[in-house]
Amino acid sequence: MDAIYKTLTIDPTLTFSTRITDFDDEAVHNHDFYEIFYILEGEITHSYDGIKEKLTTGDAYLITPIVKHSFIRTKTCSHRDFMISDSLFNFVCNFIDTSFFAQISDKKILRFKLETTDIMFFEKTIANFLENSDTHKKKNFEKVLTASLLSFAYISLGGEKHSGIFKNHCLQILGVRFLSFNAIEEIRKDLGYNKFYLCKKFKNTFGVTLTDYVNNMKINHAKYLLQTSNYKISEICEQIGIESQTYFRKLFTRKYGVTPAKYRKKI
Repeated sequence: MDAIYKTLTIDPTLTFSTRITDFDDEAVHNHDFYEIFYILEGEITHSYDGIKEKLTTGDAYLITPIVKHSFIRTKTCSHRDFMISDSLFNFVCNFIDTSFFAQISDKKILRFKLETTDIMFFEKTIANFLENSDTHKKKNFEKVLTASLLSFAYISLGGEKHSGIFKNHCLQILGVRFLSFNAIEEIRKDLGYNKFYLCKKFKNTFGVTLTDYVNNMKINHAKYLLQTSNYKISEICEQIGIESQTYFRKLFTRKYGVTPAKYRKKI
């Protein structure tokens, strides 16, 4: 493999560039820039340091210049590549967190995940970036795009380091707020995050969306009330902070396989 090893370089006049790659990426290589890529469609095997991982749509990696890696193509696949200069990468890392660059340098390689909506957002933003001829605006686009991409990596890295603290904080607030009609917004305010960041960080930590987690807590409490009280269904909805009885029945039936009324009869 070392016989075909090569170093890829970025144009020294550029701080940021992007392309879609769908072939000619099987040689072992490293870069003189920071690379971020995500799989647009298809399946590919990513290889580095003797590790081989199958990647599919939404799988993403941040690769530092020191890392040698390659791709193994057995199926059709295309991935979006971002080439980011050392100066721009440092600038954005320090903007996000002054310790972020050191953490990335220590990790050397970092895997994270993008949802379909995230990919659509980036592809649309990239189209605007490529079509823009204003040099000043393009420089700002470079910073925004890099910061947006690194935010996913940062959440992933933060999940490894701080998930315990974040998780415990969430659980404390969830225990107090989950019965509210406006539980999601109240939880967001208590945690002090904007909605987009909170939803991403919560799903990365708990493996489910915040909405699904809160609804599950509500339905669990509804089950308890059905077992231990004579509340009407409408009163239970009020107790657990769900306005629509139809929506409550849908959530309850999805989890327990029967309607709330039939569940009460069974017990």
